[in-house]
Amino acid sequence: MLKSRAKQPPNHHIKVRTKKKITPASQTHRTLSGQFYLGWLEIKTNPIITLASLGLGLLILISTLIRLPAIYQAYSSDIFEAGGIYREGVVGEVQVINPILAKTSTDRDLTHLIFSGLTKFGQTGKLEPDLAKSWEIDPTGLIYTFHLRDDVKWHDGHAFSARDVDFTLTAIQNPDTRSGLQADWQNVNHKVIDDNTLELTLPTRVNNFINQTTIGIIPSHLLESVEPNKLRFHSFNLAPVGTGAFRYLDYQDNKLITLEKNPDFYHGIPYLDQIQIQTFVSKGDLLLAYSQNQIDSFSGISLELDPNYLYKLRQNSYIGLFLNNSSEKLNSPEKRLSLEQLIDKPALLESIDLSNQAVPINYPVFSDQEGYNQSLGKHNYNPDQALARLREFGLEPNQTNYKLVTTSSLSTIAEAVSNQLLAFGIELDINIILSQQQLNDTIASRDYDILLFGQNTGSDSDVYSFWHSSQADFAGTNLANYKNTEADRLLESARLDSDAKSRAEKISDFLEIWQADTASIILYRPYYLIYSRIELDLPVYKIITPSNRFDFAYLWKIKTTSQSQVKP
Repeated sequence: MLKSRAKQPPNHHIKVRTKKKITPASQTHRTLSGQFYLGWLEIKTNPIITLASLGLGLLILISTLIRLPAIYQAYSSDIFEAGGIYREGVVGEVQVINPILAKTSTDRDLTHLIFSGLTKFGQTGKLEPDLAKSWEIDPTGLIYTFHLRDDVKWHDGHAFSARDVDFTLTAIQNPDTRSGLQADWQNVNHKVIDDNTLELTLPTRVNNFINQTTIGIIPSHLLESVEPNKLRFHSFNLAPVGTGAFRYLDYQDNKLITLEKNPDFYHGIPYLDQIQIQTFVSKGDLLLAYSQNQIDSFSGISLELDPNYLYKLRQNSYIGLFLNNSSEKLNSPEKRLSLEQLIDKPALLESIDLSNQAVPINYPVFSDQEGYNQSLGKHNYNPDQALARLREFGLEPNQTNYKLVTTSSLSTIAEAVSNQLLAFGIELDINIILSQQQLNDTIASRDYDILLFGQNTGSDSDVYSFWHSSQADFAGTNLANYKNTEADRLLESARLDSDAKSRAEKISDFLEIWQADTASIILYRPYYLIYSRIELDLPVYKIITPSNRFDFAYLWKIKTTSQSQVKP
């Protein structure tokens, strides 16, 4: 138990059952005791009363035994206390625990625990202050002024300042560093005003630029003497020092990293004592370790498993059937609509036991994002209408097939879609892609009629990169080759619009056009799943990327015991 709670996070996340209050009743006890003694004298002298009383007593005893579990539950409470070690298994090796160089999912997971950014995504998915306590944007939308917290320390005790942010951005922008974030920060000027103030100036206005400020900041006092081309190979990357909720403790056998709570964390002392991340080469190895009690939890793997506890986090990702608008079989809205009306999304999820792990959706923007309009309609399941329309285009049942490409992780979904369409004489030629290079080549050439794939849309409803015509064709991220001049105009305008209401209206108008064109078929929004053998008390929050699950790890608790509220 922590001795000081001055900086402890608020306790409104603690899950405790509401119990009936037990009040002292000594006077009632004395009265009942006297009545019991007098009653016993009467029973001893009357055989009929004796038999009846014994029968009544037996009934009371049986009733009490039956109700014991309920009585215990009613007068006990779940205890989630500070302390304990959380052990999670992940697939993938540790390479570089550095937020500006991290490549693997494991690297990114660890950076979210160890480092902090100027901003972070809050529990609702909205951006909120982190290392910065506030910021202002000038009327032109080009100059961002950040005011930093003055109570932040690096894990080695050194004070955090604006110079650390300036150093981090300089390192990102230097091509010798080879940071994957360089393109995002190209031509962004940064200037230190004082220890707690930093100014960023953009070459052109970009409304969602602020989302880029969630990147982890690295310490200038430890790394400013390192040549940019040597930063990737520096020992810091496997023994990092950050400002986050947990600090590096040790790394054993190249597979087990132990982090301990940061007692100086500016959002409050974390509840957990330690977090251990153990790496595995394959999913099979991870599941074996879980079955042998080597780890307590793992996440992000959707499978048929019956863990003790399953936690679901909303994420901004969807799985969809990207219909190649350039394919002869799918080159008109009517042809694409016919295919969508043959797919029953709820039944699809039910058939592969995903009903509890995903939500059917219809648009590439989510209902909790800017621009989504509840009045937007949907294309209902209507096989008769769909088949009649296909026949008008000469696409007869039992004579029509589509080439569907997907990855092995989505093969079960592909089979389920195939089964639904096959019931109406529509055949899918399923091609499972096994290598990343083959997938990249297939997408670049758009060598498919249908691509079953997932996309992470990021934190906002700016879907320009996924649906603007400039992103179609070779190497673009418009996987459906969707092209519509009015849709392009709305996406371009929304991206530059600083007025939230106007921007939302443009996104809503885009979605109406997108649906009228049946650009593609969005199937469902999967939950991010955390499987665990131990009971956790987690706040309810939405994640933008899988690594964001650790952004609120300082609020996590482990159930320790269940205690009776009835005191002797």
